[in-house]
Amino acid sequence: MVFGEPELWVEPDEEVRVITDAGGSRLEETGHSRARFFVGLTSLILASGLLLWSGLTVVAAMPEEAPELVNGCHPHQNEVVLGGNPPFCIDGTEVETVNSIEVSEDQHIREKVTDRNGWEHEVEYRWEDMDGAVVYGLMEGRYECFRFIPEWALAEDWVVEDFEEPFSFPDWCGSEYEDPDSRVYEPGTHPHDDVWMYEIESSGKGEFSLYALKITEQELLLRTYMSKSLVEQERNAMGGDGDVSDLGTLCFTLPLGLIFLLAADQRRKVFFIDRKANTIIKKRAGSWPSFSTVWPQIDFSAVKLMRKVREQHHSPENGDSWTSYHDGVDVVVTTKGSAKTMFFFEDEGKDHVHRKVLTDLMTMMGVEGELSIETAAVTIQGVDQKAPKQEVTGDVADINHASLIHKKGGPWGYGSAQEETPVADQPLKEQQSGDAPAGSFWTFDDVEKP
Repeated sequence: MVFGEPELWVEPDEEVRVITDAGGSRLEETGHSRARFFVGLTSLILASGLLLWSGLTVVAAMPEEAPELVNGCHPHQNEVVLGGNPPFCIDGTEVETVNSIEVSEDQHIREKVTDRNGWEHEVEYRWEDMDGAVVYGLMEGRYECFRFIPEWALAEDWVVEDFEEPFSFPDWCGSEYEDPDSRVYEPGTHPHDDVWMYEIESSGKGEFSLYALKITEQELLLRTYMSKSLVEQERNAMGGDGDVSDLGTLCFTLPLGLIFLLAADQRRKVFFIDRKANTIIKKRAGSWPSFSTVWPQIDFSAVKLMRKVREQHHSPENGDSWTSYHDGVDVVVTTKGSAKTMFFFEDEGKDHVHRKVLTDLMTMMGVEGELSIETAAVTIQGVDQKAPKQEVTGDVADINHASLIHKKGGPWGYGSAQEETPVADQPLKEQQSGDAPAGSFWTFDDVEKP
């Protein structure tokens, strides 16, 4: 059975200890590996560089003195005056090609237009003249209506405020349109051919945008006018020259620097075991703060030791990938009703390697009575790794066969059936005189060959 990856993988030559003192009951690592040191140092250097770069970027973006306010449109824009309005800024005129115009008797228009990117699209809409304005209703499931002011309806000194009075759209706006397949279209001329039509959009603060269009038999012309004051506000908000600062790079450097800073914390892992609160808490050793992980509702009476062979896949940057296999024992706990592998003690098939720390750990968890190690012939979990722990050569079939033989000898279910088990590796019940007491910890179930 697979209960996930262990929170702590204890290698054969790695030392851990079980401690109960004023600081609480805990299992903690005791050594500092060279690999851990270099990983932490490398992560710290990368984090320092990225965070320093982020800080310098912020400092460089802060002006030494208040920037001067700029006036006028963007350099690529033209300033124009329409009627009696304040100046507008315009980017230019966008030109699209009209392929066909069709009209119907019930005031519907169908146009086929090719845009500047070469894409042809078709638009269908209804129109109606209303008190010096023209209403266009795009057919988007329902009629979506817009009011346009034709240039012939504008006085010489017109201002946009002249058109801020409430306007009543025709009743058909917002209603569902009839089946377009039943409508008859014929080639014709647009009812507002060669006339500039203006749509006014107010920002509510005295600034306006005008959207203008003019259609002929060959072209559709589009323009966007923006109040000069609105453009000046945008330019000053961007630093005057309209260039976006390098602060956008912080979206990359700052989070990445924080990730490397967390990775640089290579302090030893400590697992606090609280039987009263039924929790296991993982922290980092030392007085400096660290992120902690809490597993609540631990059922310490359901702790299991399970013999496992774990599989690791190694994928080096240069070279072929390979697989290695690791013998050991899982410490499985139950949290919130679900089983989870908390620790894995790799022992290379030598039961005495972690015997003492496992005995102390079970005692600290309050495990009483006989505790058996459930033996699995091969229980495999894949983990991608860069460096090998233990490489096993030969066919997988040979490995599986060896794992089946392991069960025949030794208290961990390991050892050859024919070889003599050394005294140091014999089960405790064989080293004692007479039968093992009923409460002996090292009592194991006999497992028959499947």
